Amino acid sequence: STKKILECANAVICRNQDRAPKKLWTANPDGEDVVVYGAVNETEEAEWAAWVVSELVSQGRRYGDVAILYRTNAMSRHFEEALMEARIPYRIVGGVRFYDRAEVKDIVAYLRAAHNPSDNVSTQRILMRPPRGIGEKTAALVRQLAAAHGISLLEACRRLSQDGAMRAAARHALADFVELMEYMAAQAETASVSAMARLAAEKTGYLAWLRASSSAEQLSRAENVEEFISLAAEYEERHPEARLPDFLEYIALMSDIDEAGEIGNQVALMTLHSAKGLEFPAVIIAGLEEGMFPHERSLGSPAEEQEERRLCYVGMTRAKELLYLSHCRYRTIYGTRVAMMPSRFLADLPHKGVRWVSSQPEMTGAAATPAPPAPPNIERRDGKLDLVAILDGAKRRREKRNGAALDEQKPRAPSAEGPRRSGTPENEAPAAQLRPGDKVRHHKFGEGTVFSVEGENDQAVITVIFASAGIRRLAAQYARLEVLR
Repeated sequence: STKKILECANAVICRNQDRAPKKLWTANPDGEDVVVYGAVNETEEAEWAAWVVSELVSQGRRYGDVAILYRTNAMSRHFEEALMEARIPYRIVGGVRFYDRAEVKDIVAYLRAAHNPSDNVSTQRILMRPPRGIGEKTAALVRQLAAAHGISLLEACRRLSQDGAMRAAARHALADFVELMEYMAAQAETASVSAMARLAAEKTGYLAWLRASSSAEQLSRAENVEEFISLAAEYEERHPEARLPDFLEYIALMSDIDEAGEIGNQVALMTLHSAKGLEFPAVIIAGLEEGMFPHERSLGSPAEEQEERRLCYVGMTRAKELLYLSHCRYRTIYGTRVAMMPSRFLADLPHKGVRWVSSQPEMTGAAATPAPPAPPNIERRDGKLDLVAILDGAKRRREKRNGAALDEQKPRAPSAEGPRRSGTPENEAPAAQLRPGDKVRHHKFGEGTVFSVEGENDQAVITVIFASAGIRRLAAQYARLEVLR
C-alpha cells in the first residue's frame, strides 16, 4: 500500500488498546489521497462506486483491478444492480449473488405461490421451510397424491389435512400451511409489494426462524431477508402503481442476468472478512456508518469494537494504490428509511492525505426526500482521476432528519478565568474557514473531524465526528472549535 493508505489504516487501528504498538511502514511513494465519499443513500452510493470503476477503466485499468468491500453480505445487492446497470462485469468472492441466495429464493417462492397457488415448484420449495412439522415422509405423500390425481401440491396438502389416516400432528401442520397460503393468496389481490414481502418474511415465520439462531450464518441470512424487504420498498417507491406480478417479473429479470466478462477481469465484490489475504490496485470500502461498520452487534462492546477496527484496518490495507471510503446519510433498513451517522472510523482519519467528496442536496423540511444528487465534482491532474469535492459555498439547507434536534452548545456562565475576549482567538476558527475533513478540538468533546458546515458566519451549524463523543451538531456562535494544524 502507499504511504497515505497506511497512514489512514494505522490511524484507525492505533486506537485498539490491547494492540502492541507498531506501525506498518512502506518504501512506496505517498500515492493519491484517500477519498471519503458521502452519498445521500445506498443507491447513490452504489452508482458512485460504478462510476469510479468506469473512470478507472477509462484510464487504462482493468475491471479486475478493483474490489468493492462491505461489512455484510446483504449489502452487495445495490452494488450488483448498479454494476449490472452500468454493464460492468463483476463476481462475488466467497459467496453467491444476492438473487441466487437460498433465503432470497425462499421468500420469492412464497410470493410466487401466493400469486399462483398452482406453482408446484415454488410450493415444494417452501413446504418445509421454515420447519413447521411437515417432514420428508409427509412431503413425499403430498407429491404422490398430487401426481396421482393431477392436482396442485397445495390442493394435495388440503386433501391430506382432511385424511383421518394421517397422523394428527401431520394433519394439523398441513392444515396450517394451507391456511397460510390461502391467506397470502387473498392478500396478493390488493396488498402492496412491500406488504407482501413482509408477509412472506414474517407471517410465514421464516424471519423469526433465522433470527432465533445464534449461528452467524443464519443471522447473515436474516440480514439478506431484511434486505429483500428493503428491495420491495424501494421498488414500490419507484413504481407506486405496481403490484405483485410486476415485482415478480422484475425479480425474474434480475435473477436471469448471467455473470459476464473475461474470467479474472471482473470487479470483485466481497465482505471484508472474505478480503483477508487479497490485494487489489484499487479498493472501495462502502457503508462506513454507525451500526453498519462498525456493525450494530459490536456497539457497546469494547472487545467487539476492537475487532471491527481490525477488520477496517485489514480492508484498508487491501488497497495497493487507490482507496475510496463511502458512507450514506440515509439507508432503507427493513423497508424503512433511516438517517445514518458516519462511522467513528472516519473520525480517526488523518488531516493530510484525505479528500472528502459529498452529495449535499437542498432540503425543504423535516420530511423532505433528498433530490437526486449531482455527480461529484471532478478535477484531473496530469490526466489522472482526482476526486475532489468543491465543497466551498455549499447550499444552505435545513437538515432536520426525522425530527432530530439541533445539538447546540449553549454559552457558558462566566468563570474565574474572566469573560471571553471579543473577537475570535487565533486558534479558534470561524465557520467560514472550516472545511469538511478539518481536524478540530472542542473543550468538552475532545478531538474530532469536521463533517459539514451549513449556513454562514454565526448562523452556521457545524457537524463534527468526535472520536469519543460521536456525532455532534454545533452552533458556530458557541462552538469554539480549535483547528489542529
